[in-house]
Amino acid sequence: MSTKQLFKKSIPIILSQSSSVIMGLVNLIFISSFGYQQIGIVGISNVFIQNALIILISFTFQTSLNVVKAKHDKFKTETEIVNSLLVATMINLPIIIILITFSKQILNLLGASQELVNIGLTYFIIRIVSILFISVSRVGVSLFRGLGKNRLTMYITILCNIINIMLNFVCINILKFGLNSLAYSLLISEAIQIIILAYFIKKEGYTIFSDFRKKVNMRIIKKVNFEGYKIGLQDIGLTLTSVVFTMFAAKIGEKELAATEILLNLLTLTYLPGIGIGIISALEVGEIISNQKQNIRDQLKKLRRIFIKVSLLFNVPVSVVFIFFSNLIASVFTTDSAIINILVNIMWLSSIFLIFDTIQMILTDCVRAFEKNNELLFVTLILSMFLFVPLSYFMSFTLNMGIYGMWISFYFYLVVQTIVLNYLYSKEMRGKGYYE
Repeated sequence: MSTKQLFKKSIPIILSQSSSVIMGLVNLIFISSFGYQQIGIVGISNVFIQNALIILISFTFQTSLNVVKAKHDKFKTETEIVNSLLVATMINLPIIIILITFSKQILNLLGASQELVNIGLTYFIIRIVSILFISVSRVGVSLFRGLGKNRLTMYITILCNIINIMLNFVCINILKFGLNSLAYSLLISEAIQIIILAYFIKKEGYTIFSDFRKKVNMRIIKKVNFEGYKIGLQDIGLTLTSVVFTMFAAKIGEKELAATEILLNLLTLTYLPGIGIGIISALEVGEIISNQKQNIRDQLKKLRRIFIKVSLLFNVPVSVVFIFFSNLIASVFTTDSAIINILVNIMWLSSIFLIFDTIQMILTDCVRAFEKNNELLFVTLILSMFLFVPLSYFMSFTLNMGIYGMWISFYFYLVVQTIVLNYLYSKEMRGKGYYE
């Protein structure tokens, strides 16, 4: 694979994810007129929901890998999708019910004041319900990614995100649903996405529910679910930072909390190259290993050079924008001068370290392609819980550096994470199993 090929193959996934982030940013602008308390509770809710989704839908990564292996056998492909749908519904549903039951306690645990809980409890509950819809739709997306139809999933995702924005505008300005508009819009747009995906699945000739009982396979369900939880826990280790950010920022102050949530949403855009390049690179690692060629080590070395080059192509322009247009960007989300000042300073800091974030995401997916989820899980959890969390607390509160201590510790953690993941990649690259 060349630099140009990796770049082109990554674009549909990046654009698909970009539309989702832009949707979130537009919706954040919609609710900014409600006040910083509404921004804060949306941020707290979304951080929890995002981490819950990581645990509950990470199995779809394994689904895509299984579809890649089974795509030449129609019945096997349908079997993989049926069992993934069972994981998305029958296994996730009881968890969702438990989360709804303890929704108020969860918000309190995340540091929300009683006033913020009163403002956002209904929004939070609706967002929990949406997890079920998102789980089902992501199974459909994983099918088409496994089949190599990334352009189709891109078009569907962009369409549904546009629908989400339009629904949100109507719910806020015409129906006057207030803060809950965001949750209702997401729920409806995800339901629409499921319907569209079902149409294209049928159009591809897959009959998911015919011979349903023959397709139910507990071995596949256990494997998909178990590997999904391992992948989810790995990502939780990486995104535990956002939970810590929210909890610590809530203790520092409400304006710091608002600034943090705006930044976390804004920086999500910078994660997208890592997601897109990571998925394509992981598939390429799988292809290299499965081909069992004599020059596997050289191919893996070449792939690493290529994805670093492509990462720079994406990250350098973003860093330049963050340096020269930080004040303008911050002004889009708020008029509060104190919040703008925080946003500008941290965007300058972020511009230096964005490349590390992208590369560690790519390396994570590549190590998964080596099927080393146990090692990856251990490393990510150890670094997040025993490096980032204590360091963040120490710099934020003991050294009294406030919100800036949080972000400095975060980027130090990212650099260490990148170094460790590169070691794991190199270790597998040198392994006897991949070089004859």
